[in-house]
Amino acid sequence: MIIWLIQTGEQIPETDGDVKIWRTYQLAINLTESGHEVIYIGSTYNQVEKKFRSNTNKYLKSKYGFRIILLHSNIIYRNNISFNRLIYQSNIAKKLKYYSHILDKPNLIICSLPTLELCHISSTYLKLKYRCKLVIDVRDVWPDVYLNVFKKFKFIGKSILYFEFKKNLINLNSADGIVAVSDSYLTWAKEKIKNKSTTKFSVFPLGSTDLNNFNCSGRITDRALNGSDIIITYYGTFGKSYDLETLCEAANYFSHNNSIKFVIIGDGLKYNIIKKLTSNNANVILTGWVNRDVAVSWLKKSDIGIAPYVKDAKQSLPNKIFEYMSTSNAILSSLQGEMNLIISQNNIGLSYEAENKESLISAINNITNSKTNLKNMQNNSRKLFDMNYNQNNIYKDYASWVEKF
Repeated sequence: MIIWLIQTGEQIPETDGDVKIWRTYQLAINLTESGHEVIYIGSTYNQVEKKFRSNTNKYLKSKYGFRIILLHSNIIYRNNISFNRLIYQSNIAKKLKYYSHILDKPNLIICSLPTLELCHISSTYLKLKYRCKLVIDVRDVWPDVYLNVFKKFKFIGKSILYFEFKKNLINLNSADGIVAVSDSYLTWAKEKIKNKSTTKFSVFPLGSTDLNNFNCSGRITDRALNGSDIIITYYGTFGKSYDLETLCEAANYFSHNNSIKFVIIGDGLKYNIIKKLTSNNANVILTGWVNRDVAVSWLKKSDIGIAPYVKDAKQSLPNKIFEYMSTSNAILSSLQGEMNLIISQNNIGLSYEAENKESLISAINNITNSKTNLKNMQNNSRKLFDMNYNQNNIYKDYASWVEKF
């Protein structure tokens, strides 16, 4: 088959250097290895680093043999939930419509949600033009995430975004298959589909590569650490959906406990806020953005990985959780629902209430008060990763599912 994979939010090794293998790229590898012709369609804007890869459309070939097409728009956005991003996505969708005729005719299109606009072009134009099958890969609940901006006035947001919600219904009901990264996301999609009998459904979690096998050349040294410390690590962007302020407040509460250290890895909108909040705390190591092997070195050294999300966060099973699991970290998470159940049912860590300092302090006390219990949680975390969340197994299954179309 000729398969188009459409995704604009992931990093790409060919342009972005030392980065992890993301979901769509890994699927492209597996489908190519199975003998399919894959065209990966992305954009020239690196959403993670918020910078351009190129100032014109770019055409590449991966070392695995599949083609990469990066479409360009001059619009940039600094905030992932913003009207500038909507304009940007609309521009990229128009570019895809315009340039699609130069690409080999697809038998199947797999388009990630987000973006809503690319899914809409795929469902209302590309699918009809090429008479091909369409799979939508639900990575986030769009456009629902925008309603958080309106807080108590979400009904106003629904009115403003009426046509976005309408597009989403059209897209999901036009798809021949719906894939999601979690059960809750799949349920969200199913609720919007009128005729479920004609649509194929499946869940393939994001997962992670086995970071224990990652060859780390980056060395980490810090005089504040000693061999008996319990290290709690956050690794990711400093965006609005992450409640890093409460993490800093809890870390400051433990500032006189030299046996617990906090490592905060990353960069983003909140960096200066986090730096200011932790400036007088010797037990906090704020690394800034580091390359991949240094980050993985920290995760391997860490004991507990934390996923601190804001209240009403739409994330279900985020990628960072699986990276923590793969490096045998116990989990602290503020996510409710599916993530909370996985943590409690498998004894891999503890959940706490988002934006509640006392709840997080209590969870940290409980997870660190017995090294035996902590070790059990770490072992359980790794076992669960091996069983359910190893990326190598997930995307082989995903590719096999795709081949049935």
